[in-house]
Amino acid sequence: MYFSVCFQYIVSNKLFKPQRTRFRQRGVEMRLLVLVSVLSLLVAPLVLGIPVEIKINEVYRTSGGGISAIINYTPESDKTFSWVNFSAQLRHGQSKHCNDISHSVTTTVYNNIVPVDSGTWPGYWGCGAIPGNVTLNNRTGDNIHIRADTHFGTQSSGFHWIEIHMPFFAQVELTREDGAKPLGEVGFLVSTDGDSDRFQVSSDDPDVMVWLGDQTPSTLRETKDETMDVYACLDTNFNKICDSQEDDACLNNNGDWYRGKCCAASGGDYTCGFQSFQLVVNGQPTPFEAWCGQNNESKFEWAAKDDKGVAHKLTTCPGTTMLGGGTQLYHCGPAPDGGGTVTFPSNPVDIRSGSKTHSYFCNISSASSIGTVLECAGSGVKWAGKGGSSYTTGAKYGTSAGTFYCAEDGIFTRDLDNKSALSCTLSGFTHLGGRCCSEADDPGESYETTGANGACWNGTYLPNGQFSANKQVFATSGTLQGCEIENLLPDVNNLLPVPGCLNDPFLNSTVRWWTGDGSATDLEASQTATLVAGAAYTTGKVKSAFDLRPAGAHLSASDASALNIVGDMTVDAWIRFPTDYPGGNRTIVSKGQSDGALTYEFLIIPSPTAGKQRLAFKARAGTTERLVWAEIDLDTQWHHVAATRRGSQIEFYFDGVELDASGSFSITEVASPGLPLLIGASTRTAGIFNTFGGLIDELEIFNVAVNDNDVQDIYDSGTAGKCKPPVSTPTLPHYNGLCSVIPLGTASGDAFCGTNNTWGIDLKATGKAFLKSIGWPLGTGELPQNCCNATSCWTGQPGLNALGKIYDGCQNDQLQINDPETNYQGYRCEGGNWIKRTKRYTWDYSASGYCPTETQCLVSPSGNATSNNEPGLYYSTSQPQPQCIESGQYLTKYTSPQGEYYCESGIWSTRTKQIALHLLNYTNEISPTEYRLFCGTAHETLNQPAVLSNYISSTSCSNGTRGVPCVNNFCVLETPQGIAWGVSLNNRVNDESKSFLSNPQGLNINPPTACDNALSGTGYTQCSGDERLWYNPELNSLLFIPAGEVKPFSLLDFFEGFIEAPLDTLKDFVFDRLHNPDSPGNDFSFFNNTHAFGKIYAAREGSQRIFAFYEQNIQVTESKKADYLGILYENVDLGSDPCTTLLKTDITNAPRAGVACSSTPNQINIITDVHQISPSAPNTINAVWRDLTAKLRPGE
Repeated sequence: MYFSVCFQYIVSNKLFKPQRTRFRQRGVEMRLLVLVSVLSLLVAPLVLGIPVEIKINEVYRTSGGGISAIINYTPESDKTFSWVNFSAQLRHGQSKHCNDISHSVTTTVYNNIVPVDSGTWPGYWGCGAIPGNVTLNNRTGDNIHIRADTHFGTQSSGFHWIEIHMPFFAQVELTREDGAKPLGEVGFLVSTDGDSDRFQVSSDDPDVMVWLGDQTPSTLRETKDETMDVYACLDTNFNKICDSQEDDACLNNNGDWYRGKCCAASGGDYTCGFQSFQLVVNGQPTPFEAWCGQNNESKFEWAAKDDKGVAHKLTTCPGTTMLGGGTQLYHCGPAPDGGGTVTFPSNPVDIRSGSKTHSYFCNISSASSIGTVLECAGSGVKWAGKGGSSYTTGAKYGTSAGTFYCAEDGIFTRDLDNKSALSCTLSGFTHLGGRCCSEADDPGESYETTGANGACWNGTYLPNGQFSANKQVFATSGTLQGCEIENLLPDVNNLLPVPGCLNDPFLNSTVRWWTGDGSATDLEASQTATLVAGAAYTTGKVKSAFDLRPAGAHLSASDASALNIVGDMTVDAWIRFPTDYPGGNRTIVSKGQSDGALTYEFLIIPSPTAGKQRLAFKARAGTTERLVWAEIDLDTQWHHVAATRRGSQIEFYFDGVELDASGSFSITEVASPGLPLLIGASTRTAGIFNTFGGLIDELEIFNVAVNDNDVQDIYDSGTAGKCKPPVSTPTLPHYNGLCSVIPLGTASGDAFCGTNNTWGIDLKATGKAFLKSIGWPLGTGELPQNCCNATSCWTGQPGLNALGKIYDGCQNDQLQINDPETNYQGYRCEGGNWIKRTKRYTWDYSASGYCPTETQCLVSPSGNATSNNEPGLYYSTSQPQPQCIESGQYLTKYTSPQGEYYCESGIWSTRTKQIALHLLNYTNEISPTEYRLFCGTAHETLNQPAVLSNYISSTSCSNGTRGVPCVNNFCVLETPQGIAWGVSLNNRVNDESKSFLSNPQGLNINPPTACDNALSGTGYTQCSGDERLWYNPELNSLLFIPAGEVKPFSLLDFFEGFIEAPLDTLKDFVFDRLHNPDSPGNDFSFFNNTHAFGKIYAAREGSQRIFAFYEQNIQVTESKKADYLGILYENVDLGSDPCTTLLKTDITNAPRAGVACSSTPNQINIITDVHQISPSAPNTINAVWRDLTAKLRPGE
């Protein structure tokens, strides 16, 4: 049994700290807890019980007409206050003068002399009290000052006073065994310092007696003696005798005593069955109902309706589990034969005791088995006792309707949005922005809180920096960002119509529609009401509902002309009291002031019929008030209620059925301008009254009187409700266009909106704000476009980045990075654009890559693009080598067989080749059918190379960093007109220290400035110092011709005629007769790479032609380099077996190994095999080249 005790402590200037006393007993547990709460601070009790009110009133009295009373109060600094209650009292010596006296009260709260809250109640006529309160908003006592100004009328007789009430609330447990329980001295309980005027102790609960004095119960309730003791005991049969003095005989008989009745096996009032009896409570006959049964320990016990929240497992008799619910006794298991109980509903049952509510489920395996009552105790005391099982905060219970979570406040709920953060986190979810993200009841819930650590998307918590599963939504700074999507889900609640909802038949007549679906904004005029005094949201009939169970909770909507309906109208709503009907008047909605201009008020009022209530409709104009009502029967389930005003008739509906109304409603309707519309409360001059104390859902107001079929349709729509109109609430996620970039900070990079509505992360924060496309036909698995930075290109190939989260797929600018090899189907990224490039190779084909332009030649893949076109840096030891050099530029390679390499339109060749072509052009002018040209080293081409030893050694000159030959290969041309020759130089032609022009064994032209006239310009220029010399500054090369001149010509044409044509003939022979790529020893692919032409032999005499070349140090495989040569004879008669003749050595007369030869009457093709270059295998091709070129001469 739980009860309340109320202490009124009236003091002059002191408030005190809370004191707690706890008591325990066997069987049902009860506690007495004295909790001092200053200025009417309602502290949620920690234990189940009826609140014990401790009121501390400091009383000031004044008398005399026309006097204003000013009362000041300053509380202790460590107190915290929610509001101050007060009442102004007036008494007159002659009661006939009461109606002639007016008085008003203004109460103001100051914080350091600054007024922070106030309330005024003016113009109240008559004797009596003015109750009211002023909100303090949980302020502490430090620097708070309360001032009450009271002005009374002109009468001079009588007396009047004002009181400021500081009630303390507490919850206690007390048992019959406690008897007259001493709670302690008044001064001890409230820690008074002796400044009190008086103390009052009382209990509003008839089950509890409280008194002052000693253990003998008395009627003493007030004292000025702070040393007087406070006592309390249970008196559940209301006979002014403590139960402990009456229950001994029953308890000694192993029975259970309840309100004067004994449940026992024998010798008691009842043995087994449902019992109903009446007792007189406060002068009124009051029914009580309970089951006398036998539990699983074979002990008898009572299971009473008013035993709120206590479960009784009566396994022996009657074979079921029962739960006291206040107005109902629920059975969990088989229904007892004796009746008196109701079936446990499938939804949780909410039971309220005092200021606390707990939820209960019935867990039963089959209809015939005894069930177990499951209680959600939350973070409070367990009420169910031995007959049930208690869950704590965060526990889950699965049902066919879904998963329910035990919240901290003791309520089973599927939606934790309006519960505490602890309820959310202990259930395994994330509490964010005052809501709970991810519970099963909200799979589509989405909301955000700017600045939070994440956001809730579609029922899933997304920490900042994380994507949704499909990467379409991204959380940053507590907001939800969509990639080319928006308006997928509304914020907080998914307000899309519920399947099966009722199409709204009142589109043009609905004035307001407050759905309670997580928002206080109505769906018709977008008017937002204010949630007052703890009003919140909870699970409703249709989605969510307004939870108005906290004391004083209601909603207030400001005045609007559309709300002042003075003609036909309708109001309807779903309502529920999860626990007992709280009694008294309970307003559903009101417009106006109940003691002034009241346009309408729809409310529930008590009925004189036990267990019944009345739906009522009320209006007031001036002093005329009308109220019409109809009888209803409420329980703890959801019910639909409606009222229509049709002329002077009021029609009521309860769950879709029209009720019989009490009479007509003849009154002149009045508007109530300036007064708010209240949901769940009404207002009077003195303040807020008739608060609802339950749940309200889907409140609607119409400016027409709807018909009974429409009301029935709304009721029949049930949990689907009416279809919601389009809403204007903010929708999520926020829109971001393609390639939008959201910075995440330097440590995390950037998020960017890519193709396919997909977010990605740019870890390096390069700014992927540009839509880029591939430069080639779309292939399998490729994306045609995506976001990259300004200088990057999209590769079409998404891939995971280092974090494995999203794709990057962008190629950085290859002009700026050391990446000469990567390409995408031959395309290279240059300055943010794809450019088609040809693959290039180094001179020896040992490496490949790409150059920024088609005319450049690849020097080194490991070089640096910043050094491109600077061939001199190739030899630098302090600066990076170039990757590529431009056409017309060349390198002196001291380790090369031909000594140098020349870039010719992207292809490596030699300056020797350029010299050969110029000499061939020269002979084409003077002797086109008779010439011999031989290009090679000085030892191979000159009769006396020793005379040039000072120029041809590997270190005879310097390129600035290392030694190189002064000259490279020579080309010698013999014609009937004489000898011509050419050579490229590796130092300046006019080098004073070592000019080739002043070689005493060579040209011996003095001075070295003989060709200074040709140091600039293009092509070959005749030297002024010797007309036989021609100098080319671009090639740094010399030509010597005995007569005539070096004319400009097309190098390409000459190359095609004199070199490429015979080379193609040899290629045909190679690839038709020799090449086999499947056989490593016969793979002649390298033959296509013939390009240098540093050694050439070409001769002609009439129709007889010879062409030969010798390539050296060419990369054949990854680990193999080789030399090779080819010779073509045309129209040269070498007998019937020319190959045998040509390929036998002079000494052994045996065929040479590694040589291929074919012959026709007019043509002989000779190709040497590939010889690998290594110290252990000396290159014999040099000998072959010298042998063949020495003994094969046209005409010999």
